[in-house]
Amino acid sequence: MNRSSAYGHAVPLTNYRHDPKHMSTVLNDAGFDVQTYLHRSPEGHEKTPQAIVLARRRH
Repeated sequence: MNRSSAYGHAVPLTNYRHDPKHMSTVLNDAGFDVQTYLHRSPEGHEKTPQAIVLARRRH
């Protein structure tokens, strides 16, 4: 997704949307332990669902 403005400012911005379950697998395969992920519905000005993946590098 390309945007020309964000949060009231003119900026070039490219967002990449990834499935959080897929990213959890990719992170695990790359040596990270996924601690948790959050998936929520859009709020306010958001048009798509949002997600956060929290991972920690394995020692």
